[in-house]
Amino acid sequence: MKYKVNYLEGELSEITDYLLLNTSFCNNIGVLNGRMGVCLYFYFLSKFPRLSFFQGFANELLDEVIDQINLDTSIDFSSGLSGIAWGIDILFKEDFLEGDVDDVLADYDRQIIEVLCSKEINDNSFNTGLEGVLYYLIYRYMSPCKFLSFHIFDNLINDKSVVNSSNLLSFIEKIDEIASIDSKLKHPLKNIVREFQHKIEDKYLVDPIYANITKSQMSDFPNQGQARPLGLVQDGCVSRSIYLLSY
Repeated sequence: MKYKVNYLEGELSEITDYLLLNTSFCNNIGVLNGRMGVCLYFYFLSKFPRLSFFQGFANELLDEVIDQINLDTSIDFSSGLSGIAWGIDILFKEDFLEGDVDDVLADYDRQIIEVLCSKEINDNSFNTGLEGVLYYLIYRYMSPCKFLSFHIFDNLINDKSVVNSSNLLSFIEKIDEIASIDSKLKHPLKNIVREFQHKIEDKYLVDPIYANITKSQMSDFPNQGQARPLGLVQDGCVSRSIYLLSY
């Protein structure tokens, strides 16, 4: 897939301006509905010739997101820790960030897994429930290679979610090998993953990020006075921008 941008124009320019003007007013730090999704977008833009200056804005956004994470931060993918950690992992794999990703994400992973194993989660959805948390954990511990090549999302997204029966079974088998997971939590975590695997065993799951991007529609943008979702949620500004870059 070859991207079409050397500079910004048309709808893509309008959406980017909207993000620059409005992201600071967004209190949500998540990847689907908030600042972390915008952060990923501006890091990505900074890879293009003549757009490297966007990395400074992306760095500021990332610092703001990290500063707002605390023990009360939810672990869901949409607005919480799983999605944020997923985004940070991508930034390391794409060489935007330097250092040891395991050291950076260790506390986040511990918080996610402790909450997952200590609280009953009846929500199985991707955005706010168990599927989204497992989506992050599978990418985190089963994908050592880059997700995104220079052509962002080419290797990350496809029509089938990583949260499928086969990958869940492989993750269960790998849990004992993951040194960073507290040994007391490994058995409860296996049970949670196994139970979820049984629920979806015969269900075809479309990758949620892929679906958000490919179904993105914002043909009347900008509409004066109408607030727009910012991140990687369906019809969010970032989803729409990536769609415009990709298709």
